[in-house]
Amino acid sequence: MDNVVEIDSNHSIARFAPDEAALRKAAEEGFRSVVNFRTTDEKQEVAPDEERRIAEEAGLTYLHHPVSPDA
Repeated sequence: MDNVVEIDSNHSIARFAPDEAALRKAAEEGFRSVVNFRTTDEKQEVAPDEERRIAEEAGLTYLHHPVSPDA
């Protein structure tokens, strides 16, 4: 996938908010999980509940753990 930073052989970070196609492609490429750190106040193409559904349908484990800079 483009615009992804590999931390080590087990961890990568996408520098974008994935849409449905990107989530499915991630699963096809061997990614196993997605962690969404965006808060509900941040603009998101796909709401966390819908993102969870898409990720899980693609075979990915999904966690939404919102983090804000001031918290």
